[in-house]
Amino acid sequence: MLEFIVYLIKYTVIFACNFYVFAKIAASRLKIWDIFFIILFAAAAFGLYFVTVHAKIFVPIAILLFSVVVFLLRFRQPLSDTVSLSIVSFGITIFSMVISVTLLVPVFSPISHYYNNDTIEQAGRIVQSVGYAIFIIILFHIKKFKNSLTPTTFNEVYEKLLLAGVICIFSMTLFYTVDKTDETIKVIAVVIVFSGLMLLTQWRKTITSRYYKQLERRNFERLQSVLEQYQLKCDGLLKKNAELAKIIHRDNKLLPAMNVAVINASKKYPKDKELQKLAQTLEKVYCERSGLIESFAPAKGGNSSGVLSVDAVMDYFHFRAAKSGVEFNYDFNAQAFAQILNVFSEHTALNETLCDLVENALIAVRGKENARVCLRVCEENGFACIKVFDDGEDFDEQVLRGMGRRRITTHEHEGGSGIGLMTLFDTLRSCKATFLLDEEPQGGFKKCVCITFDGKDGCFIKSSRPCVKKICAERENFLVIKED
Repeated sequence: MLEFIVYLIKYTVIFACNFYVFAKIAASRLKIWDIFFIILFAAAAFGLYFVTVHAKIFVPIAILLFSVVVFLLRFRQPLSDTVSLSIVSFGITIFSMVISVTLLVPVFSPISHYYNNDTIEQAGRIVQSVGYAIFIIILFHIKKFKNSLTPTTFNEVYEKLLLAGVICIFSMTLFYTVDKTDETIKVIAVVIVFSGLMLLTQWRKTITSRYYKQLERRNFERLQSVLEQYQLKCDGLLKKNAELAKIIHRDNKLLPAMNVAVINASKKYPKDKELQKLAQTLEKVYCERSGLIESFAPAKGGNSSGVLSVDAVMDYFHFRAAKSGVEFNYDFNAQAFAQILNVFSEHTALNETLCDLVENALIAVRGKENARVCLRVCEENGFACIKVFDDGEDFDEQVLRGMGRRRITTHEHEGGSGIGLMTLFDTLRSCKATFLLDEEPQGGFKKCVCITFDGKDGCFIKSSRPCVKKICAERENFLVIKED
């Protein structure tokens, strides 16, 4: 009778702990009426006692199956999720039971040794059952442990927990076979249980993978639908913008002519008050409209190139220079720029070259008062060229020695990296353009870097510094141009 009570308490506690663990890892709040499940668990434990007596090997799988049914009715989650979480929760329950029993063995072993009494031994088992229930409650009050088991998604970590649960259940099944006499039945039963659990695990993986693929496809279709709607709206706005642009373009031609015509008429008939009033009103409207259109136009630093990407780069550097207190201007000769566009197969390489040249000039003048940088695309001797003037200091001797050979800069603290010069010389070699560094250019600037697209691939320096001549003598591809 005492043994029956011990088993009843033990299995009831296992069911209750499994229920508690499942609720925690499923992030489901327990309710007061959940306490009535203990009666159901006690009834299941009563039936499980007879399973223990006649077919003990099936106790773990019976606990798992009964738990799955209860969890489906109570928590109403999908079957695949319920089975997976049931395996994990049962695995945690078994693991906690082993840990708590291990911790209590040093306490009860001396008592059992000195008092070899069946009643004390059974009482010790009851205390152990209560002990691992307390252990699980304490374990899930550790916030870090609890949060690590709450599945926001079934990721790789959770797959490992599921595998660990299968191993725990398999180990418990193996443990429950120790008192069976027929070895063949034991092996067959263990193989059946293990194979069944592994099949459940693989089934759950397949279902989860299929679910996420369907979810991904549904989200992609939804996103595609949203993009199509935005594309339709964008097309509509572009169409309206094109229509408005035509109207503005027409008005840009008509309004000035109308304004001049009305002004001339008002001068011809100065006594006509209505005409004078119309002339004043039209002049006011014309000025307001011109100012409004100009307010939407970006600030320009000079004559644009006509290529959207290049103009955008120039506008960016104009804004950046103004922010640093540097005067930046640019001018594009249409014929020369057309020649340069024929040299570069794509605008990206051209933009990179312009950026490297202007960036180096802006770094060189940083911190100087009334600093200026100017970019000009012009034509000299029948060849297109890019010139960048600045008020910065002359190139350092170290830079001149390494220019075109390796990355080198003396402006690390100001954002320089040396990459720009290396990239520039690579571009010069591919385009067979000539590089000229003029340290005494016209226009009051301190230096000018000129790239001429003449197909000669040369490097020249125009300088009066003695050190420059020495450096150029060390380098075969650099020539010094004497001052006129």
